[in-house]
Amino acid sequence: MSARVFINLCEDPRARSAAGKGAWAEAKLLACGDEGLLPARGHGVQVTSTTTLQDSEGNIKLQWVKAEPKHDSVERYLEAMEKRVSSNIQPKEPVAAPSEELNESLLNMLNIGDMHFGMLVRPPFGDTESEWDIQTAHTAHVRAFRYLMQNAPPARRILINQMGDAVHFDNHLATTAKGTPMGPVAGFFEEALEAAIDAQKFIIDLALSKYQEVWLSVRPGNHDKIAGFATYLVLRERYRHEVEAGRLVLGDAKLEADFWQFGKCMFMCTHGDKYSPS
Repeated sequence: MSARVFINLCEDPRARSAAGKGAWAEAKLLACGDEGLLPARGHGVQVTSTTTLQDSEGNIKLQWVKAEPKHDSVERYLEAMEKRVSSNIQPKEPVAAPSEELNESLLNMLNIGDMHFGMLVRPPFGDTESEWDIQTAHTAHVRAFRYLMQNAPPARRILINQMGDAVHFDNHLATTAKGTPMGPVAGFFEEALEAAIDAQKFIIDLALSKYQEVWLSVRPGNHDKIAGFATYLVLRERYRHEVEAGRLVLGDAKLEADFWQFGKCMFMCTHGDKYSPS
């Protein structure tokens, strides 16, 4: 696992505002301490299976242990996390709404699927010789979000559908909540969580400045069941004033899916791992 410190959240260093710096504090708040995310080891984890390699004399040479968080422990930590975030994250000042008349009959929709911050892809891939790491992924997403916002047709509303797996792994052991290893990874858990939170803040702030009403679905995925819910909590508290004013309509990450209706169209937003194609 890389030990390098994650810096330069945006390609323009001047864009790292006080709000951007706050993402690191939020990630540490969520990932550290007794009331943070699930502990890497110890209580709250149950062994589900073991595989043992023995030599001809029966001596244990190697052993694989598979473990996953206990369901009731996961729920208990999520409840504790919600209380912790609610009492520690301060809402930001509201973003000024656009004053011009916008198209009432059009709903723009931005689907963000599986960003996987923290995944490491070594070169070569595509047309680059660089590693795809946390900073590369963040820069690419920020550029894409800015391009989409600048080129989207004018509309009064937008639905931002963050479909889950924004973070590649769910704890300091670089595994999913079920214990599936995701290594090698691109950095520490806090770094990946920080980047995921900051990228979503970026697109939400842009959307609030361009649209009079923003609908937001933040789904935990199978890779980031806990980190995804943590991100939802941070965004809910950060944009509390926007939610209260009706400028931001936020789905419920505790549910398996969000449902939205616009005219005669219904949209279902979910990660999909809990639903069978049939």
